[in-house]
Amino acid sequence: MFIKRSGFPEESDYVTCTVTNIQHNSVFVNIHEYDKSGMITISEIAPGRIRNIRDYVVEGKVIVCKILNVNKERGYIDLSLRRVTEGQRRLKSDELKQELRAEKIIEMTAHLLKMDVKDLYAKIEAAFLKNYFYVYQAFDDFLAGNMVLASTSTRIFPSRLKRP
Repeated sequence: MFIKRSGFPEESDYVTCTVTNIQHNSVFVNIHEYDKSGMITISEIAPGRIRNIRDYVVEGKVIVCKILNVNKERGYIDLSLRRVTEGQRRLKSDELKQELRAEKIIEMTAHLLKMDVKDLYAKIEAAFLKNYFYVYQAFDDFLAGNMVLASTSTRIFPSRLKRP
């Protein structure tokens, strides 16, 4: 995923994470959207008593967590796995899939334009991500007719690309 947000996530946001390290009383994760590390204490892994933390999480597994607390001075991010419902997990997974599709569209467009993918993505990110959290949301608004590409479109999409 190309998007890497700057700063820290907001409390009560849902983020995708990869489990990086499992201790006897906590789990350390890497938060994908922000490229930061966070920690899940054993009490936030699952409700009830946990005999073996490895029954619930595995290193390298991608999980959806809720942001509980952010300490910007120390750089600490506390997360919860047990406070994420199945519906919220599914919604976050769907958002991730949509964003990956949008990135694939950008990749194919860059190939047609003979541009570097990251350069094109940076241009699109600068134009759209001020008002949208994900690129696919901007694409959806454009397709629904809620957004018009004005002078910015000539900088992002040169005239050699024929649009339908």
